[in-house]
Amino acid sequence: MHRLRLSFSSSLRRNLKGQEYRGTYCAVLTINSFVVSVGIIQVVGQEIAELPLVATSIANHGKGYFQLLFSGIEKSLAFLNVKNLVLPTAEDEGSIWTNKFDFKKIIPNQLSE
Repeated sequence: MHRLRLSFSSSLRRNLKGQEYRGTYCAVLTINSFVVSVGIIQVVGQEIAELPLVATSIANHGKGYFQLLFSGIEKSLAFLNVKNLVLPTAEDEGSIWTNKFDFKKIIPNQLSE
């Protein structure tokens, strides 16, 4: 039997050359002590969080591990009452997010809100 573990780290709290990392977290999904999927989350407040970087090890692609990680991230943000999760994605990369994870494209006037 595999043991799944989802953990969050906020060790990125310091400033590096003018970059502010407060509110930045790393979510890590491990199986039997091996890292299989990770995501970086920037929580800007209760209105918005951003998921700028995600990765799953090549050996574990297609096994649903990122979906487990993403589900944990969503539950954690809901617990914190964060209302919106956004992704900085290019046009051609958007399909996996809209098809598998039900993200919607933001129109320009929604950005100002």
